[in-house]
Amino acid sequence: MRFSLASIAGLAALSVVGTSSATVLTFDWGGGTGNTVPANYGQFVGNPAFPIPAGYSYGAAGGLTPNVNVIYAPTLKLGSVPPATSTDPTRVFGDLGNALYRDRAPDFGEPGILSITFSADPGFIACLHCFDIAAVFNSFTGFGEDLPARNIRVLDSGGNALFNLDYDPTNPDHESTDTTWAPGTNSPLRHKRFNFDPPLMDNRLTIRLDFTQLLTIGGNKSDRIAIDNIEFSQVPTPGAAMLLGCSGALILSRRRRR
Repeated sequence: MRFSLASIAGLAALSVVGTSSATVLTFDWGGGTGNTVPANYGQFVGNPAFPIPAGYSYGAAGGLTPNVNVIYAPTLKLGSVPPATSTDPTRVFGDLGNALYRDRAPDFGEPGILSITFSADPGFIACLHCFDIAAVFNSFTGFGEDLPARNIRVLDSGGNALFNLDYDPTNPDHESTDTTWAPGTNSPLRHKRFNFDPPLMDNRLTIRLDFTQLLTIGGNKSDRIAIDNIEFSQVPTPGAAMLLGCSGALILSRRRRR
């Protein structure tokens, strides 16, 4: 098969602006309710130097992200699988299975803050496509509970907000993606998805969910909102893609001279 210089440059450009597959963090690693997420879950998926441990699985979108590290902070734990008849109904988040929540117990990091960072190797960019949130079943009332985050952000490597959504007390619509409300188990929606099209891109991206307003509302409720189904991918940086294109052109040029 023969490629022209133009076709190689086109493939390089395509690799920067788009991707055909992605890794989805479903938080299925064989853990039980209340278990802390393993530090290596979702790290360098498809990289031969980091083989996927037995029991770890990812979402149906498939794909590989061998050059992206995932960092969880502070202590993030696993919720239960619906329905609310689970052995621990206080850890059921909408209709999400194995969602990840921030432990309310004191630990390192900022109280009430859940963060997940995607750090790409040099020469690559991390791309965030979407994630889901939902609120927890309330064991005291026996109903689902809609709760708002104070703030939902996606930050770049410099701490700048690529996506920023603040709590608006005048807008109680828990189904709208224009609000920070997370729907509970009795909501018709039962979870909310934030889609980013085009994806948010940087060599380092951080999902930062601020639950600090839930620290004192009827007791500490900073563990009452969870995140799940985080879809991300990777692409080469423009410089790396152009280098790849030039290298390919050089190889073909050498072949033609022989």
